[in-house]
Amino acid sequence: MTLLTRLLRKLHILRTPRLGYLAMIADQHWQEYCPNMYRELKDSGQLEEMLYAAQENTASTLKELKAQGMSDDMAWEFVREQWIFLQEEKD
Repeated sequence: MTLLTRLLRKLHILRTPRLGYLAMIADQHWQEYCPNMYRELKDSGQLEEMLYAAQENTASTLKELKAQGMSDDMAWEFVREQWIFLQEEKD
């Protein structure tokens, strides 16, 4: 994202891309299991951007895997921990 885009988003001139179901799942998981990362992203204004990226990367990879013949369940198992269910932070 360019500096201009970030500035315009902060000024609310450009809307943040729409966050869907996958982003909501990531948001809940990150809040509970990655609270330090979540707080840093929120404080820096990057949380929505990262949630959107996790959502899009997950959806794109799921689509690719299913196109290669993988079942929905297998594709989800393969992809979910890459961007949505991140590993729990250690104290």
